[in-house]
Amino acid sequence: MKVFVVGMWHLGLVTAGSLASMGHQVVCHDELALLNQYRDKRYPVDEPETESIYDTALSRNLILYTESADEINNCDIAWICYDTPVDDCDNADSDFVINNTKNIISRINKDMLVIISSQLPVGSCRKLLLHAQNFKRNCRIDIICLPENLRLGRAYDVFLAPDRVIAGINPSTDKTTLSQIFGNLSNKIVYMSLESAEMCKHAINSFLATSVAFANEVAKICEITGANAYDVSRGLKSDERIGERAYLTPGLAFAGGTLARDVNYLLTYETDLFALSLIRGVYASNTSHANWLDDKVHAIASNCPGLSIGVLGVTYKPNTNTLRRSLIVQSIRNWLRYGYVVHVFDPSNPDYTELIAPNLVIQQNAQSVINCSTVLVIGTAWDEFKTLSSAIANDKAQVRYLVDPTRHVSDIERLEKVTCFSVGLVHQSTNEL
Repeated sequence: MKVFVVGMWHLGLVTAGSLASMGHQVVCHDELALLNQYRDKRYPVDEPETESIYDTALSRNLILYTESADEINNCDIAWICYDTPVDDCDNADSDFVINNTKNIISRINKDMLVIISSQLPVGSCRKLLLHAQNFKRNCRIDIICLPENLRLGRAYDVFLAPDRVIAGINPSTDKTTLSQIFGNLSNKIVYMSLESAEMCKHAINSFLATSVAFANEVAKICEITGANAYDVSRGLKSDERIGERAYLTPGLAFAGGTLARDVNYLLTYETDLFALSLIRGVYASNTSHANWLDDKVHAIASNCPGLSIGVLGVTYKPNTNTLRRSLIVQSIRNWLRYGYVVHVFDPSNPDYTELIAPNLVIQQNAQSVINCSTVLVIGTAWDEFKTLSSAIANDKAQVRYLVDPTRHVSDIERLEKVTCFSVGLVHQSTNEL
């Protein structure tokens, strides 16, 4: 099939690349400046496999770039993949997606199926469908809601080998088109109404957000009582009613905008007579927990004047280079503002422009950070940071305190002269706070 993909940031990047790898011809549409980055093979997000997937697709002429929305009429279906903008208060700019989608619909002059994967409030797809029916009477436009289910760092795997695909459709929707798109994946499609599919995305992300907030609140109690939050996490996941993949590992507050955006979507339905106490509590709990990292560093600083801070990993997640809404980035900004010298290293070599300051030192490897830092913070859980005890124990290392929110460094017990802090666990060394 020939698919017109609209919106080429992360969601569009992965959708277009995945469809091309499945053998479909893909026409990618966005603003000229972004498409020129693609033409130069400079992709907006560092997602593993992107370069090889796009190189293969381009060599087979399966991917084309166009800034002209009218090219939609040379395609079989349209796929809306705008990444919904989210502000610093986790409020989504749904109007951006809806208005751009209306503009795309206005360019269609033949019968067409429009798939919407952009994250929108419940009822948005129905409104867009009615808009299409009212303003495009000369052709039949159908809309399917296919909520995105991607995860930064392994998005292609999730797209090409999903647990399931949730599809919101109308009673009259022809399901054969989705079968033609997904091929062997068609038996994993869960069909429901447009509104149910939209609500599924809100509910799933809000449930995951609840799990994160719950695990971190339990971890706070563990810090007070001396219990090991990571043992508690293993115990929770061992229950077959919960499972080992549950979002119940203690760590930093959820960030990035995705989970919080969906919690906020649901909170728009709250009124004086219709309280959503649990969902509102999740947001409040997470906001409070966002201070955990800064509180730990400040507690150390009060007893350790003139300290320098080392940060390993600054991206939102491992296996990507995006700093957008990264919680560790906000902490680094705070520390720089307080006058601390901060040494940073991230394997993805991201764009540090938004962090540049006289007291920020960008290092080329982890050992250089370790050798210059009194306090070492594991900001992003890259695999290469799992076994750092030898580097920290090196004679040149200055580290006295390790702040490792998710206990990512697996062998902290070997660090006899370093005090280690994780969410829900303190490993006391010969140092005294």
